[in-house]
Amino acid sequence: MNKSKIPSKVEAELADPRYVRPANTRLGTQLAALGADRNSLLKTFFERYEGPFWSEHLGFEFLDVLEGSATIRSVTETCRQRFDLPPQFIVFNEISAGQVVVMDVVSDKVFEVDFEGGEKLLSVGQLAPRWESFELFLLEYFA
Repeated sequence: MNKSKIPSKVEAELADPRYVRPANTRLGTQLAALGADRNSLLKTFFERYEGPFWSEHLGFEFLDVLEGSATIRSVTETCRQRFDLPPQFIVFNEISAGQVVVMDVVSDKVFEVDFEGGEKLLSVGQLAPRWESFELFLLEYFA
């Protein structure tokens, strides 16, 4: 469930040197602050790659942990404050069109969450995941 090997199809899509993350001492601190250091594949992904990333297939920008005007940490903290998002969830994209993509770093499941009740269903464990794992999310995002 919580593997640390990045799928080869994803590696091929991110072969461009612009995605290579230079060594960064802040990365571990940022992941730990989010509680995201518990997920080995997520940690491995962001140790190797720097975003943000765009998907023509899914149509939203997958933010970076450290770089950009909006980051996974900044949007996650906003959602935790405004919508009482529980601490095991991190948000991958900016709040736009009233929907975000959220990962449960404990279960490894990834959800599409709207703010018309979806956030409440997520918080009480009643929202079905769109992707059963972060690996499946990566595969579809970078397909």
